[in-house]
Amino acid sequence: MSSGLRTRLLTSLVLAPSVVLAILYLPRWGFAILVSVMMLAAFWEWSRLSGVPGRPLRAVLTILLGLAFVGLAMQPHERLLWPAAVAVAFWALALFWLFAPQFAASDTPTHRILKTLAGIILLCGAWAGAVHIRDGLPGGPTWLIVCLAVIYGGDSFAYFVGSRVGGRKLAPRISPGKTWAGLSGAVAGVAPLALALGWLKGLEGRTLALWMLLAMACLLLSVLGDLVESIMKRHRQVKDSGRLFPGHGGVLDRGDSLFAALPAFALGLAWLLS
Repeated sequence: MSSGLRTRLLTSLVLAPSVVLAILYLPRWGFAILVSVMMLAAFWEWSRLSGVPGRPLRAVLTILLGLAFVGLAMQPHERLLWPAAVAVAFWALALFWLFAPQFAASDTPTHRILKTLAGIILLCGAWAGAVHIRDGLPGGPTWLIVCLAVIYGGDSFAYFVGSRVGGRKLAPRISPGKTWAGLSGAVAGVAPLALALGWLKGLEGRTLALWMLLAMACLLLSVLGDLVESIMKRHRQVKDSGRLFPGHGGVLDRGDSLFAALPAFALGLAWLLS
């Protein structure tokens, strides 16, 4: 086992139980604060990738986003589906960015503003998705753990299959390390995992089939989130968004897939469980 993979696994072994315990046992306000801290750390990295000049301006924008989270926390849970829906719409538009990755590559004020606004939209949607799933749905804590298992399970399947099989690149101009074999491995691995998790949550028949479709759609959204962050890093010519997690990089490097999937999971589960 390479030292890089060993570090990656050790970091995951520390993070995973901590996240699960936080989801299961933190009170509502404690969980909202934890998610806010994570999203604000991600926005700090995103604003740097966006080219926002200077720490003072990035700090002001981060504080303003924190105040937005406070405002969202004061809303009824059903209203959190609105920022989630806006974020899903953003990710639908972001799909076109994959075909023109040089869009907004130049470091101009307009491009910085566009990228910064995109970060605010997607992180507000991810915040709303996480909080709504955990505290706004029946059985919310375990549903959030299921969502994490689907996304990070897919990430692991893609990593191991892709690194061993190789083959045709998924998006060579954006992320040369990703392959179609890795994506196929993620889909093949997550399908039975999602089926088992849905069954354990008591779903059956048509509802179980719809859950499977939702899980597969969110898995593909998670890949999109990963690729969009790769575009941002290529524009800034950096390898990682940060260095907070050894072997994983920054908060965005570890959370980009999840941030893209959470709003869709929240909307889909709200409809599925209604």
